[in-house]
Amino acid sequence: QNIVIFTASYPYGHGEGFICDEIDAITEKFDDVVIQPATDGGCSRIRHRGGRESVREPLLGVARGTLPSVIALFKACFNISFWRQLPRVLTREPGGLPRLRHLLVSTARARMLADRIQSSVGLQEAGLWYFYWGAGSVAALPFLPKTVPLSVVRFHGSDLYGVAGYAPY
Repeated sequence: QNIVIFTASYPYGHGEGFICDEIDAITEKFDDVVIQPATDGGCSRIRHRGGRESVREPLLGVARGTLPSVIALFKACFNISFWRQLPRVLTREPGGLPRLRHLLVSTARARMLADRIQSSVGLQEAGLWYFYWGAGSVAALPFLPKTVPLSVVRFHGSDLYGVAGYAPY
């Protein structure tokens, strides 16, 4: 069976080093392991792992420009979930305008990720998609066709509570 692991930037950049042990365990259980980072974490160099997993180009690190961002922002405005959230953001929550900006940017980023995932060769053939973070690439799932592989999401404290260092347990 094949698995695609969606990360924020691993194995690019300097973060997410703690994933190494988990990837070692996953490579023992799956025939083919593909690591799909969302960005390059500000570093185009891949950390050498020496494992048998393959690493794909970052989804958002390939085309960094204003045109893809503008197109994604435009697509975000034509999304039903954006319009459903809009009244709540503007009327019921303090700081409506900054929240509107956040909603627009988040929706646009999720659409860009979804477009890149759909156009990436081989991702749909995997038996399992594993999203290492409960925030980030997983936001693309609602914008993808219902025929995506079985997907698993790992939630961390910061994904649930949004505050670094806060753990309620």
